[in-house]
Amino acid sequence: MKAARIFLIAAAAVLPLAAQSNTYLIYDGTTESTSRGGTPGTNAAGILVRYPANQYLGALGVVGASYILQDQDYRTADPCTFVVRGHDQLGPATGQPDITPTGILASAGPFNLTFPTPASGIISAAYWTVTFGTAAAPVRPPVTTNPGNPPMFEGLDMYVGVELGANVSAGIAWPTDGISQHNSQTIAPTNPGEQMSFLTSGYTGTPGVAGLAWRWDITTTGSPALLASGNRAWWTETQFAGDILRTNANNVGAFTGAASGTNPNYGYTGMFPDMNRQVGGVTAADGVGFRIHATAAQGSPVYLFISSGIMPPIAIGGVNGELALDIGSPAFGEIFSSLPSLPLAVTGPTGVPPGLAYATTTSEANFGPLPGDPLLVGLGAISFQAVTVDAVTNVLTISSVTTLKL
Repeated sequence: MKAARIFLIAAAAVLPLAAQSNTYLIYDGTTESTSRGGTPGTNAAGILVRYPANQYLGALGVVGASYILQDQDYRTADPCTFVVRGHDQLGPATGQPDITPTGILASAGPFNLTFPTPASGIISAAYWTVTFGTAAAPVRPPVTTNPGNPPMFEGLDMYVGVELGANVSAGIAWPTDGISQHNSQTIAPTNPGEQMSFLTSGYTGTPGVAGLAWRWDITTTGSPALLASGNRAWWTETQFAGDILRTNANNVGAFTGAASGTNPNYGYTGMFPDMNRQVGGVTAADGVGFRIHATAAQGSPVYLFISSGIMPPIAIGGVNGELALDIGSPAFGEIFSSLPSLPLAVTGPTGVPPGLAYATTTSEANFGPLPGDPLLVGLGAISFQAVTVDAVTNVLTISSVTTLKL
């Protein structure tokens, strides 16, 4: 029997959470533009956010999603379908969405969306929420047995997004009319956008590119799925059935709002922190923090574990969520396991519009930030998972796994 190789790195108690729980938005906190990903408004456009297996396993599956979309002319109702797609089993080793009809895991629509009347002008942006499944029956990808795409990795990746119809105003091209989606992106040289490490290859094999924002031209026959330009992140907030654990990057000198993202940063740099970041001509490595949104009463203890890998998720009787952290891998956990937990902080909702309230049974705990160091570059992928013990019911819940790459 292998010795367990997961490591407790901190313990804390969860505090009240101000809004909706179990949501997952990969976004730096600032919006740079609205876009159809390069597809003309006269054609239908597909837009997808990739949720890699090593960033969500353990959270069971997708329940719904929210989007910030924009209509250039609110007076016309334009078509839109919301979708969850699976991994393309015949695609490249780095992964891509299955944009064929068989790739759809769940959908809602098509709808003819009518946007609210703006305070002035005709451009209107709105927050749209759809349901794909339930907590008892969330949307999950089928487990693949393809040896080239192991089920513990890209074979279980999910892609959540929208399929925007061609403009109903015949012959009128976007951006005169039509729907697009808000996004954060790098617009060099003045806009740093999603500030991940330029040395890290994300999910693409290309340094400095995360590989999580996808698009394709639906109308043009044979158009392939492509990475969206500018290393952008689409504003799609996906709700999962289980607790959500996230890593974030902390750097008050770098993430100052406006076009540079907010601090702590839950965009691409939260997954791929920059240990060589330069701020004012001086090396200022990103710190790394952790946040769990838990379906547990406030004051419930939370335990954070670390491993060097993940495994196919395992359900444990009487425990909510699934174990996805590899308990048999040689881990880098000893590096972090001796660090003490730091004071918790209560943060507000991410991207949730005013008027929405989180359930009173949900809570939040924050660990860190742990200090960054250039010497950590090259350690590779490190995965984490949290366990919460509900202070009222004593029920254990395992969170999603989350992974950062150094």
